[in-house]
Amino acid sequence: MKASVRILIVVSNRRVRGLGYHYAQAFTELGHEVLFHGLEDVPWLTLRGRAAYRIKRLKPFIRVTEARQRKQLVKAAADFRPALAIFMGAAGWDAALIRQVKEMCEGRVVVLATDDPTVVPGLKSLAWLEGLGEFDTVFVPAKAAIATFYQLGAKRVATYGFSYNPKFHFPRAASGPYNAVAYLGSWGPLQEMWLDRIAAEFALRIYGWGWQHASRTSRARACWARGEGLEADMNAAIASSRIIFNMTRAEHGCTYSAKTLEIPACGGFMLTNWTPEQAELFEDGKECVFYNTMDDMLDKVRYYLENEAEREKIRRAGMQAVAPYTYKNSATSLLKLMGIAGTER
Repeated sequence: MKASVRILIVVSNRRVRGLGYHYAQAFTELGHEVLFHGLEDVPWLTLRGRAAYRIKRLKPFIRVTEARQRKQLVKAAADFRPALAIFMGAAGWDAALIRQVKEMCEGRVVVLATDDPTVVPGLKSLAWLEGLGEFDTVFVPAKAAIATFYQLGAKRVATYGFSYNPKFHFPRAASGPYNAVAYLGSWGPLQEMWLDRIAAEFALRIYGWGWQHASRTSRARACWARGEGLEADMNAAIASSRIIFNMTRAEHGCTYSAKTLEIPACGGFMLTNWTPEQAELFEDGKECVFYNTMDDMLDKVRYYLENEAEREKIRRAGMQAVAPYTYKNSATSLLKLMGIAGTER
């Protein structure tokens, strides 16, 4: 058995079951000592939790909030003395904070970027990205993002792959009536346009954040299941839907995302737009179904709703196709890239 190492994982909110949470589980399963540190500990799925978060971010409180968060993080790093510190998400880490954490670490400090931060809505200034140059390595999910992060000041950029967590993303029996089509994702004007066309013809259910921003006359907005199908309830939403419509976003460089792996892992039949990255993972018409144009997508929804046997065959093959892409395997690969041996059990 190889020796375990101490790994600090830093996320914005400890309660969110996202990338950091799944990597923390994976490193723990590999036998490493993990400290999962959140700048916030907010029950984000509750109205009260979101309200408390927003109050602390108001101008009268923001400086006090951020100073407290910095102090707690630096102390956690000093007490834990990790061999590797991993920050989740590219934006919002200032250079001085990263330098302080590095002083407390016995090894390297890296960041896993999930998005191309230059196109994320709400990014007001490149100052939000000043910390990128302080990380030993910036990991990005697609080769297309490498040049952007070097332009933003990264010293070293490497790729990592999106994954799924078998303890979290697994098939679940349907507990209610079936939706013809479901979409799992946050609101965006482009997503709203496509989903409006689906809602005009099919029984659609939307699970995700921010759909209150959709047009009040939008068909898609009327299909939003506010507060449902999120995090641990994702597999229940997928189980109750015949077709899962997926659409890569500009924030991901229109390449692929975690949903690309999570939907099939949860047993969903995935209809997604064609990208080179997704085409490397799936065989079209056998493990998922790709579309390009709006008409192409609608034709395929009609066809596969009428052909259950084909849909079922593709759904099962999709589950097999993503089987190797677990967070545990990704965590092992990341450690090797950093020159850190994984624990064998």
